[in-house]
Amino acid sequence: GFDEWRFLKYKSAVESYSRHSMSDADREQRQELVDGYYDTVKGDVTRSRGISGDEFDRWIDDITLVTPTVAMEAGIVDTLGCWEDVKNIIAGLEGSNKPYLSVKMLAGQTFKSTRWSEPPRIALVYALGGCDMDTGINARRLEAIFQNIRGDRRVKAVVFRVNSPGGSAMASDVVVRALEKCSKVKPVIVSQADVAASGGYWISMYADTILAQPTTITGSIGVIGGWVWDNGLGDKTGLESDFVKRGEHADLAFGITLPFIGVRIPHRPLTQDERDQIIGEMKVFYRSFVEKVAAGRGMDPDDVEKVAQGRVWTGIQGKEIGLIDEIGGLEVAYAMARERAGIAPDEEVAVVEYGTKGWFNFAALNPLPFSFVWGGREEPVRSGAKPGDSAAFAGYGSYADQYDIFYLKQVLKNNGRPMCLIPPDYLPREAGTTSE
Repeated sequence: GFDEWRFLKYKSAVESYSRHSMSDADREQRQELVDGYYDTVKGDVTRSRGISGDEFDRWIDDITLVTPTVAMEAGIVDTLGCWEDVKNIIAGLEGSNKPYLSVKMLAGQTFKSTRWSEPPRIALVYALGGCDMDTGINARRLEAIFQNIRGDRRVKAVVFRVNSPGGSAMASDVVVRALEKCSKVKPVIVSQADVAASGGYWISMYADTILAQPTTITGSIGVIGGWVWDNGLGDKTGLESDFVKRGEHADLAFGITLPFIGVRIPHRPLTQDERDQIIGEMKVFYRSFVEKVAAGRGMDPDDVEKVAQGRVWTGIQGKEIGLIDEIGGLEVAYAMARERAGIAPDEEVAVVEYGTKGWFNFAALNPLPFSFVWGGREEPVRSGAKPGDSAAFAGYGSYADQYDIFYLKQVLKNNGRPMCLIPPDYLPREAGTTSE
């Protein structure tokens, strides 16, 4: 059984557990996201290919499925050929044959330093994955990283790379408090990647400057919650529990523990009084979120409220409403950090990375792909993949299942507590890999 606690119009993170179709508000914001993505791609393509907007729309609406010949005729591509034709095509463009360069050769094309002392450092800190204390972004580790950077005189500025759909409100707050203290000592520039919404926006809001990409999913200022309970699952699976108690609400979280996921499901729903108390706390929590964003962004809380309500925005929209400062990626963030630190454009600088790259630690969530647990076929393993690495499963189904099981565990792990989380299908599954 699932009881959705939702008092914000657009905060739809867990409505898929309680509805058979999307709410009107969620349909509205999803349509705006799709329209924003379409307009971004349309603008880039029309400029780069030198075509009109009407011609681009014709490609989409009339051509749709593009064969190579049609692509040539429409001007979508410049030439046709196989991989072995590339050298000849380049020779035609350059006037002579050109050799291929390996990644190792390219990486080695740097000048030796002429400095007598160590160059100044820019710290690149990663917050990738769900907002959790010990997995995902690993809030405890990030807190320690920011504390160390704050006291490290060699580090002149920080670029904080955020790629997170949110999660635990406590984990988000632990990180942003550490970031705020660090930003009082040295510049902190946030670079938002594919997703930095809800808890992902929470951990961004006290930076000196927030950058996003045009299609970044950002915002979602709001909290959501719910209560999952055993509404007959135990009887169907043969899982049982029993208890004694002292105190009216002592049995609130008691119930069966799910195998594989390893999370407990309470044996009963909440009483109306219990539900009212928790929702009251969530509303206070939400107001605190809005006020924190207002303080971090230098905005009036009432103005933040107008763009909050759990609504997601693209990076471009976020800049228009004041949640984002500039549009740009890591290169822009580096340049901005260098400038804020007073480092000359031609001065050598060392970029030091902190934290691991990658989306979620799926191995900590489930040792087997979700489809396998429920009787599905295990997908083939990619060449060179390590055991337990979710990227090892090449099929779309198992990759999507890893997101779903991550969200299911987040909901159960935070059962009865407010969450800063966005829906799982806002994440960029089309990449087909868990790396950024």
